[in-house]
Amino acid sequence: MNAVRSLFTRTSRHHRALAPIATVVLVAVLTGCGRGDPGASEHGVSAAADWDLAIERLEELPDEILQLQELEALFFGGVGQPDDVLDLCGRLSGLRVRARCETLAGRPHLFMLDYGRPTEPEMHPLSGCEPGGPSCKSGLTSFECAELRIAELVDVPGSSPAAPCSCLDSRIAREECRFLAAETLMRATGPAGLVRAVGICRSAPLFRENCLSHLIPILANAPPPLTAVEAWGARIDGAAVLRRSYQGCERPNADSAVHAFWSQSLHKAFVGEVLFDPRLAVSLPPEAQPHLRAVVAWLVVARAPEPPQSLTGWRIAVKRALASGRLPGEPGEPMVELKRGLFPVVLETPRSVSNTHYLTTSTRELSPDPERDLDICVLQALARLRPEQHEPFRQALESDDGALSYAANRLLLILAE
Repeated sequence: MNAVRSLFTRTSRHHRALAPIATVVLVAVLTGCGRGDPGASEHGVSAAADWDLAIERLEELPDEILQLQELEALFFGGVGQPDDVLDLCGRLSGLRVRARCETLAGRPHLFMLDYGRPTEPEMHPLSGCEPGGPSCKSGLTSFECAELRIAELVDVPGSSPAAPCSCLDSRIAREECRFLAAETLMRATGPAGLVRAVGICRSAPLFRENCLSHLIPILANAPPPLTAVEAWGARIDGAAVLRRSYQGCERPNADSAVHAFWSQSLHKAFVGEVLFDPRLAVSLPPEAQPHLRAVVAWLVVARAPEPPQSLTGWRIAVKRALASGRLPGEPGEPMVELKRGLFPVVLETPRSVSNTHYLTTSTRELSPDPERDLDICVLQALARLRPEQHEPFRQALESDDGALSYAANRLLLILAE
């Protein structure tokens, strides 16, 4: 660790450039765990009489970390969200604070105390609203009744699975019900139901971002065998449908959705595998290539019996695996899972550096140069799996590729913590 710290301190220009990232990591630690009493507030934010006043007081706090702490105290304080909470989030001037507010606002069911009172034996809570609906069992809530009805309607041609949701009393319950209907429809129909599922997500503004994000892993499930390259044609078609369906969406937008889809598809496909058709490297579309590089680099770094000690050596090893279709290890060998730890789930980079999804649960820098992008994938894996290797990072620091040198410095900063 001292060697990492020493290496890092010799690159002061990068150290200064990465100072904002240290703040992001610190904010993630402070807001992600150890909140203490979620309702406590030293600044009067969560004790405010209404959300308008609370947001006003929050905006007046001078420090972003304090704002994030008070924001969570506000949401978890048991006051309950107003219907216009997303509009209130939009009044916050700090980008990170506003994004966190919108994320919390997108999970209103966390703060919901009731989904409807249990029904009487002779009552059907959806009657008169959704004629022809089934009778509810005694003791079920109206939300549970709607959930059962959704499961029936996804198999009825021409029906609207989200129809029962309009019968629920509260806006939060109606919109979470639509979120559930979109997921249920996707699981039942796959790509054929994607356009309809996206439309249902859009009809649930409180849950829109999470709803749209949840459709992607459902679509990415059950990838074809890696040795059947022709079977991946259907997956390529699915990605095209995904792009069309997410046009006009903001978070995730169409590009982000497609990259998330390929990241998750390839990650799932390679679990337990050592053989794949090398033609995948040329048959998959350009937006899939960064994610193929990422997962192959991860497995080579994790399983290499004689680990190279230089970035060049690792690059050669990964390229050899891509060209041969053979990975180190034995069939069925479990994949070392990507642990989040101090590595940010959402990566903020300068405008000059692009980023993309990484192995389903994280993000990484993205270089337009495939060779340098492969180097970034190697560094990402080394930082998590072999952090004692310093030479590859030293070499990357000297690169003229902005994304690669930025990635090397960012990862060194994290390793030096």
